[in-house]
Amino acid sequence: SSSALKENSGTPQSATTGTPQSMTTRTPPAVNTDTATKKRKRTDEVSSALKILYPRKTGGFFYMETWGNTSECLTSKSYQLYASDLLQHLKIISKSKLEHAARTLKTLINNKIFDSVRDSITGIRSRDHLKESQLDKQIVDNIRRCLAHHNVGGGSREKNVQSSIDAVLAAACFTDNTIFSDNALGNRLGTNAKSIKKARLAAAEIIRTGKQLKPVPRKIRKDCIQPAARRYIIEFCRSDEYSRIDNSAVKPIKVVCPYTKEEEEVQRRVWLVAGACYNFDLFLKSSMYETFKSENPGSTIGLTIFRTHLCPSVKEKSVK
Repeated sequence: SSSALKENSGTPQSATTGTPQSMTTRTPPAVNTDTATKKRKRTDEVSSALKILYPRKTGGFFYMETWGNTSECLTSKSYQLYASDLLQHLKIISKSKLEHAARTLKTLINNKIFDSVRDSITGIRSRDHLKESQLDKQIVDNIRRCLAHHNVGGGSREKNVQSSIDAVLAAACFTDNTIFSDNALGNRLGTNAKSIKKARLAAAEIIRTGKQLKPVPRKIRKDCIQPAARRYIIEFCRSDEYSRIDNSAVKPIKVVCPYTKEEEEVQRRVWLVAGACYNFDLFLKSSMYETFKSENPGSTIGLTIFRTHLCPSVKEKSVK
């Protein structure tokens, strides 16, 4: 009995195997392997697809844990081929969803493994985008300065200048889909909303019809016609066909010559027909007016201009 007590007082033994309990293998707690299994399964599926698509490139590289840096310089054609392969891969994993593929690329670029080379990936695009922005701003600023340079205060621009400005504004509005108002575009280009609205209508007409841009016909201002009209009106007044020399006049009269712009003495005359309105009708049928229209296409002379430039040497009443 004493020997049995000595045996039982030793190290506790297992009831089934007889081995010491301290030597018994304990089973670790159960681990949830669903997530790891899913990831491994997805990796295997993608790997199989890639091996089918690119059997010569996959090899053992797909399961490499680390990324290596290389100084190897590749041609742009090589990168285009790589991009084509990556595009096929993206098409598989995104199920041909373009937005999903784009978001996948964005997430990939933002991954920390690309921290050391991210500048080389995005830097070129950033620099090009900055240059484009600066170029666009310079073009708009140049248009603003050009419009400001040709902004004639209190008057109208010359026909050729206005036609050029109309073409520039039409080019700036050359779209049939815009989200900006006339005021917004006018403020950006340094002009008014009325000019932008006119340019938009011209651009829309060109887009609709497919025709080329043509200068808009402009009515010539009266103050631009008058210098050219004065010479023909005075010739009409001094013509023997419409007036005659006044023999009762003692002294000649001093008038400004329409050619030399200097004073000259001329004989006084009287109209053969009474009334400025009747003489104006005769003027419209005269050879002087026909010559004026041939030398100034599109221009006309009205009664106001006719009466303003009548020669003072002719009396406004006829001989009885």
